Order: sequence, then structure tokens, then C-alpha cells
Amino acid sequence: MIDKETKTTEFYKINIARPDQADIDSYTLTDNEFNNACINLIKERTESLAQSDESLAEFRDNFIEIYESDESGAFGIVGKSNSVERGLMKRIKNREGKEIESTEFLVENLRYFYINYSDLKISIIRNYQAPQVKELFTNFISTAINSKFKDAIVLINPVIDTNVNDKINKWKELSKVSMKFNSESQLKSQAVGLSTLLNYSKSNIVSSSVEIRFKNQIINDKFKDFISDEGNLSNFDKLEISGDTSDSEETIDLIKKHLIKKVNLDLSDEELTKANEYLDKIKKALIQSFV
Repeated sequence: MIDKETKTTEFYKINIARPDQADIDSYTLTDNEFNNACINLIKERTESLAQSDESLAEFRDNFIEIYESDESGAFGIVGKSNSVERGLMKRIKNREGKEIESTEFLVENLRYFYINYSDLKISIIRNYQAPQVKELFTNFISTAINSKFKDAIVLINPVIDTNVNDKINKWKELSKVSMKFNSESQLKSQAVGLSTLLNYSKSNIVSSSVEIRFKNQIINDKFKDFISDEGNLSNFDKLEISGDTSDSEETIDLIKKHLIKKVNLDLSDEELTKANEYLDKIKKALIQSFV
């Protein structure tokens, strides 16, 4: 049986602040009318790109490419183009193994996304090698909105998970804990138990990171009490926990509390390298992630 690929998705909210009363086009609209007008401007922008030959909006080396846009939302990718260059202890070869000086080919690191027009939220697959969301989407959405409301301000913010405790209570088992202690943490020296073996002083530890994977680990009350205590959480720069629900794995960021989910793309690793042949499956998974 071929393992199907799951990916972590992040969620962002498009917030649009109304311009001041000097903007007559905005001033005469109710809040609901203004919101609908903004959604229509975003639709026009994405539909225009989806129907064009290039379908790209470029911002320096980064870009947004729209594959599809309809009344419900827009599906596409954000990416970063990187040139293939020679460098220190790095060379370029062709398929025959011959070294070459340069090439016009580019390598693109990308992330698939879906914009849901009903609530102006974005679901996007995580890829640390690709561009981050906030600046790129702020530029993209601002171009659309400011074409009519020139002083409107666009803010792209991570969606905050407001149901952390409820979600954890529904988990069957704890599958992983990833933590990074901050420099002031009183716990970091306790977490590193190799000081005697490796002959270092605990007082010299600047930072430490730990990732623990579990099998058949029940979530007990002591663990819940620990992660519910803000004083305990202040020891960490990062604390993410993952748990198994009845049909998937969920990950919760306990520090930033940004909403993240695991989505099943129903694709194998090999199929995912040919993602352009399976765009419908990726789009469907992103749409379902909003549920």
C-alpha cells in the first residue's frame, strides 16, 4: 500500500481597514457594502490573472500565480524563483554529467493556497523554503483594493485558534511534542540530561530544542494542567503539540496559537512531485481544511 502524503496548512485572515472620510467612494457605503465591494475587487483581480496567459503577479523574486477563480474563491500558488548559479563548492552539470558555466533555468519553491471569499480567509500549505504569506498577500490584495479605495489599509494576520482546549480534549493520543526553550527559561537545563556524559555545564546552556515522538501516549490531566498554565508557557519560544483524532492528526501551536491543520492530499510522495497533474485533489483538500 502506498502511503498518502499529509501536509500542514496555515490559515490567514484578510483584514481591510476603511479609509478615512476623505475617500468619498468609501464614505457613502455601509460596512457591509464596503466589505462586499472589497471582495468583488479581489475577485476581479484573481479572475483577471486566472484568465491571462501568464497568470502571475510578481513582487521582486516572489510571485503569486492564480490557477482558478470562481464565485467561491481562488486557487493558486505563491512561490520564489531562485537562479541556478555556481558558487563556493557548488557546480552546475547537465544531464550528461558535463559541467557548465551557467543556465537560464530557475528553481521555484512554492506553496499551494486557497482564498475563501465568504470570510476572506486563506488556507495555505506550509513550506519553509517558499515565501512567507504576510508581505506577499498584503501587496497582492492592496493592489486590488487600492484601485478603488486608495487609502484603504490591508492587513494579513494569522488566524488564532480559539478552541485549543476543546481540541486537545478530543484527542485520543498525544503523538508529538516540539519545544524550544527561551534564554530565560528555568526548565532548559532540566530538559538536557547529557551534561554528565558530555561534560558541559548546565549554566552555559544558551538555548535548547527538543522533539519527542510518542506511541500509545494518553493525554493525562497533569499534562493538560501544565500546558494550561501561562507561567509554564513563558519558558518556551516554541511549543507545538500533535495528537491523533478519530480521522487525522492535529498540531497546535501553544505559544502563538496560530491555527494549523494537517490535510490529507490523497497523493503519494511520487505523485506530489508531479503536482500539476493533481491540482484538483490539492484544491479540494484546501477547501475542506476550512471545515
